[in-house]
Amino acid sequence: MGDVESEQGPGLRPRPLDHVLLALAAAQPFVGFGVANRDELSQPGRMVVYALIVFGVLEGVLWLVTRWGSSLNGRTVALLETWFAVSFFNYAAWLPPSIDDERRWIPVAVWTLVTALVAWLLARVGSRPALRVGAAVWLAVSVGADLLVVATPSLPVAAPATHDAALPPPVPSEGPPPNIYYFVLDEYARADQLEIHAGFDNGAFVTRLEELGLTVSDAAWASYPRTQVSVPSTLDMAYLAEPGAADGPDAQFAPRVAGDNAVVRRLREHGYSFVYSSGAADQWSSCQTPLADRCLEPTGVAAGDLERALLKQTPLSVFDLVRPPYSDPETVLAELRTEPVREPYFLFAHVMSPHFPYRFDASCAVRDRFIVAELLSFDERKAAYVNDVRCLNDRVERALEQIVADDPGAVVIVQSDHGSALFANWDRSPGAWSEAAIADRFAVLQAIRLPAHCPAAGDVDLVNTFRVVFSCIEDQPVDLLPHRAFLWMGHDLVTLEEVDPSTFDR
Repeated sequence: MGDVESEQGPGLRPRPLDHVLLALAAAQPFVGFGVANRDELSQPGRMVVYALIVFGVLEGVLWLVTRWGSSLNGRTVALLETWFAVSFFNYAAWLPPSIDDERRWIPVAVWTLVTALVAWLLARVGSRPALRVGAAVWLAVSVGADLLVVATPSLPVAAPATHDAALPPPVPSEGPPPNIYYFVLDEYARADQLEIHAGFDNGAFVTRLEELGLTVSDAAWASYPRTQVSVPSTLDMAYLAEPGAADGPDAQFAPRVAGDNAVVRRLREHGYSFVYSSGAADQWSSCQTPLADRCLEPTGVAAGDLERALLKQTPLSVFDLVRPPYSDPETVLAELRTEPVREPYFLFAHVMSPHFPYRFDASCAVRDRFIVAELLSFDERKAAYVNDVRCLNDRVERALEQIVADDPGAVVIVQSDHGSALFANWDRSPGAWSEAAIADRFAVLQAIRLPAHCPAAGDVDLVNTFRVVFSCIEDQPVDLLPHRAFLWMGHDLVTLEEVDPSTFDR
């Protein structure tokens, strides 16, 4: 009896097992996050740094308690810290967030109550060796299993692109080449699909684009349904993944988005500088020098996508500590003009709207808290998507009006990378997609304004966008690829299949 009391009494110093518990508690959330986002993490070393910081904080608290709180049981404190760290970083996994501002505190209150109750129980029995050993074994198994997944062979990275062999060598243009403004509006559906699936008439926007000199295609298609392959394919003017020759994650082509692509290289041979606005703080699409001569950062970025994603896993998510990044064509132009850029320049702006989360309120003001699509019903999600399309239209129009007024000879491209996500289901095999779902996902906005001496663009699929542009600025015949489209499950290209071309009959 005396031995039991001594195990539970005050002043017990931590043992090596207690430090192991803290190390496992610090590692568990970050290793688990790495597994869940393995295909999209480009800088896993940052998670190691954050795990070490958390471990340092936990050890610091334990040291203070054992140094200055001699009446406290150090072993129990270590177990309480372990429980709090696990509970804190698994908050979002255990309790769904609330979209309602007035109710968003309810999950936090529940979490606080449960965490405090368990902590009270642990404080009474926490120094018992069996309990601490059991906690260590559970965490070790959890972390070990996740590390095995992370330690499997790394994802293949696509080889750098080269000039497409089907294109002739670059031909010097007569006179100064035009500046090129390339806006990708993420997940913006084509007008006919907006009408069919969302009941939204986008005709006024299309008409305004045409009034500003852009040729708007009513039959343009993407070749790939995900940004990570669609935009690189456009910028390489080629099909990057085909059945039998595709393997690994779709994120393997991500470096091409930031400037490692055939379009930027060919434009550099014409003397262009490259200006890039990623539109978000995502690692896979982040702006990097020297690939880009200048980076335009979105507003509101106080942390990267990793930091924002980690904060969303914790109760701190309700405090809006980090405003989500935001950009639109207007803000991009404003940032571009804050300092001179060597001309001619190629501006590529990846605008994340109308892709969820939804950014605008009913008055088209940018929300302080974006709306998470997963928390909405289908009808609510459709309404929020249409509202973002409507609000984004105004900003696109004003930006184009500025360009046409200030740079009338420029090439201007406004397009989407794919259609909406209203009917996308990545758990379905490619053959299980209906024709309606395929059309909604692959039908894209495509609007191109070329200098007056070049013929109008007509119906141009995404893969041929810059083939048309180079035909114009090099005064060469256009060499278009036939349209092809591909689908796969999840993020793994090993399941990639080609879509029946008849699905896209114009």
